[in-house]
Amino acid sequence: MLWFSGKSNGKAEEAQRTDHSEQGSALVEFIGLGALLMVPTVYFLLSVFSMQSAAFAASNASAHALQMIQVLPPEQRSQSAVQAVADLTASDFGLEADVVTATLGCEDICAPGERITVDVTVEVGLPLVPWPGAPTLATMTSQAVSWGGNYS
Repeated sequence: MLWFSGKSNGKAEEAQRTDHSEQGSALVEFIGLGALLMVPTVYFLLSVFSMQSAAFAASNASAHALQMIQVLPPEQRSQSAVQAVADLTASDFGLEADVVTATLGCEDICAPGERITVDVTVEVGLPLVPWPGAPTLATMTSQAVSWGGNYS
């Protein structure tokens, strides 16, 4: 519209009327598209962080369990002791004890000088899925090996 004269221009009024049919809210579209793209991205990052935490937990649990086994006398070296240390170490990374499996392997009776292995497996569940029996995202494993002397 032309405001500087008292006469109205028909073309300006017609253009103004046609512009109203094209109006919309860019803010709503921006927020909607942002949320649509942001939710999968954040879930992907949570999945990656869960797998990284499980990988650190498996690595540290196997190393700590092996250190503990080497300090114990041979008659006290057992599967339950290795599992207890692995569970405790994994809890430092925010993991539940039921997703951690630790196994102790010895050549004979875990005597000094024998090869001792500790295998730790951590099952990584889907993030933000609270029900039991949900599918697993990944399985992280780690193995620590020593030859039965005192850890140094």
